[in-house]
This record gives sequence, C-alpha cells and structure tokens, in this order.
Amino acid sequence: ASWGDAQTSRQTDEGRLLRTGNGAAPGTGEDRGAFYFRPTAGDFEATVALTELDPLGQASSGQAAFMVRSDTASEAPKVSIEYSGDASSGTLEFHYREAPGEVGTLSLGDDVQVSLPVHLRVTRSGTFFSVAYSVDGGNEWLTPTGGPGGAIELAWLDKTYLGMSASSGEVDISVRAGGVLDRIDKAVGGTV
Repeated sequence: ASWGDAQTSRQTDEGRLLRTGNGAAPGTGEDRGAFYFRPTAGDFEATVALTELDPLGQASSGQAAFMVRSDTASEAPKVSIEYSGDASSGTLEFHYREAPGEVGTLSLGDDVQVSLPVHLRVTRSGTFFSVAYSVDGGNEWLTPTGGPGGAIELAWLDKTYLGMSASSGEVDISVRAGGVLDRIDKAVGGTV
C-alpha cells in the first residue's frame, strides 16, 4: 500500500526484503510512505531483522518500521516499532494509534538509541499487542521502558496486516529499508 504522496517499489534479494519509499511527514495524522504487508488472522509472534536503512540521493536519514495495522488505510490504527536514522546510528520509537483518523500516534515506551542490524518483534495475543527489540541477534529481547512498557490492549477485528514500511520524510527523496523476516509464529487458530 502507498499512502499520501509516497512513490514506492519493493523487491527481494537473496531472501532480503528491500522496501523503497518516500513521503512527507511520516507518523503524523496521515501516514505517508510505503507499506509491504501480508494479511494475518488470530494470534501471532513475528520478528524481522532490520539490516539496512539507506538514504538515497539527497536524504540524510530515513525511517523504517515493522508494524501491524487494523487495515491498510493511511490513518489506520497501528502498533509499530520505528527506526529513524541511518545504518550507523538511529532511534527506535514505539508507537500505536488506537482509532482511525487520530492525529499522530501515542507512545508505547521511551525511545532507544541503537544501530543496525536490530531485530524487531510484534506479538498479538487476543486483544493484547506487544513490541520488543534485540540488539544481539535475537538472543535477548528487551521491552521499552516508560509509558505502558511496550504493550497495549486494542479491540481490533481478528484480521490484521503485518509488514514493513519505509519513508524518507520528504516527497521527492527516497530511502531504502532492508530486512529479513525471521519468522511468524501463529497460535492455534491463527493464520498468516
């Protein structure tokens, strides 16, 4: 899905997902960027290894996110882990939007300074969603501190959309995000 003024492309390369997108004002009332997703239903735990964020052309940095959304509309409710920066240093932000059309997003916890690669995890159990990250290849998982501590209850429908997005924050400048979807584990009754 492309939102707002985003122009997008996607490709896979030796098992890696490369997502290229642009778009002004990511994370404000109306998301702008490129979202590559797969529909899911029921409970799941999904992880992605975010391995690259390459500002293309004149961009000095970009944003990549691993998220679950209630639908693919630009103002849809979401739970996300967003990496902003470049490959050498960046910030993980943990966000959610509870209802369609809300302006901006709410925090699931305090921001964290990291560098790539970083593993990101989103979990759904019934109406509860949680996020975590790992800086050591998935051996130790950390949850954000502050706010609700990386977990929130949301009364969404069973069907959701799980995937990765990329945005440069500018209309005419693109950024490429690359990652490897490590795994999606589904609970009994869940489908991916």
